[in-house]
This record gives sequence, C-alpha cells and structure tokens, in this order.
Amino acid sequence: MAGKKQKGTSCGSCDYVVRSPKTLGANSKALNIKIGFEEALKLKIAVDECVLRLNKLNRATKAGKRAALELIVYLDKKRLQVVKRNS
Repeated sequence: MAGKKQKGTSCGSCDYVVRSPKTLGANSKALNIKIGFEEALKLKIAVDECVLRLNKLNRATKAGKRAALELIVYLDKKRLQVVKRNS
C-alpha cells in the first residue's frame, strides 16, 4: 500500500499561539505548542469526537484494529487537526 493515499475523516481543528523551537532540526527531541483556552476547548471536542467514532468500530475486525486517531500539526498555518484514520 505504499504510495496509496490514506483516507481520513476530520473530527475538528484548532489554532495554536506559539511553538518552540521555532525551527526543527535533526537534534530536536520535542515540540512545545501553546494553545489558548478557547482553542484548547476546540481541540478537546475534536479529540472526543474522534474517540467516539473509534469506539463505534468493531475492534474484532482488522479494520477496527487499524483505525486510529491522527494529530496533524500544520507548522506554516499554526493549526492542529484531529483526523480518524481507517488504516
């Protein structure tokens, strides 16, 4: 399946205020992201929505076991997105 684009369902997104370090290098071990209160509420709702969607899946099937929550960080847009991935 290499090269095949995975399908996902967006559960929500939020903006963040600042991140550090400003530039990521080969030695960067962590990424700190500061999120304001209202945006943190949006992130919480998005994560909750995704977990609820995952909980509805049949975990006895391969598809149910492969499904996962994915957190995407858009560094250029200062945005976080929560996505439910099917594989």
